[in-house]
Amino acid sequence: MITPPFVKEVGPEGTATHGIDLETNKLTGSIISYTDKEHFSRNGSWKEESATGIVSLFEFEFLTGSAASPSQAKFRLPITEDGSYQISLLYKPGKDRASNVPVVIDHADGIAKVGWNMKQGSKFGFAVPVGTYRFLASRIHTVTLDTTGTDGKVIVDSVAFVKVPDHAAGDETRKKP
Repeated sequence: MITPPFVKEVGPEGTATHGIDLETNKLTGSIISYTDKEHFSRNGSWKEESATGIVSLFEFEFLTGSAASPSQAKFRLPITEDGSYQISLLYKPGKDRASNVPVVIDHADGIAKVGWNMKQGSKFGFAVPVGTYRFLASRIHTVTLDTTGTDGKVIVDSVAFVKVPDHAAGDETRKKP
């Protein structure tokens, strides 16, 4: 076995940080999957599907719905600290996806309604930012995806929320796929 001289400097207990300030890089937030029974609910008709990822290294599992059977999928965000959070959707885009998915974000300052194009996004299924909104720990906040009036498959996989500096709330620089 070969042990490099820097072995004690890497890993969670190590001192090697490459100049990154670990204290200021801690994130508050989480990812909620459709399999999380405590924070996810749905109504209507959703079908479980899967797709193979890059070079067959992994498999995506998700729910699909369409306008043929109006359905809603609701993610309840367990916000633990007041502040601004970036909301992102995780899904695998495709040609058969809807280009007009109604996404409703219930946040501290009201309700945001966003039309989302699931034909576009991260081809790897990574998080795609929807927008930044203010949330309060004392309230229940949700992100809802709807199939009503859509022109293709609506994909429900996961919603991510990550706390960002407060000045980002109301940021209209959403990347609209």
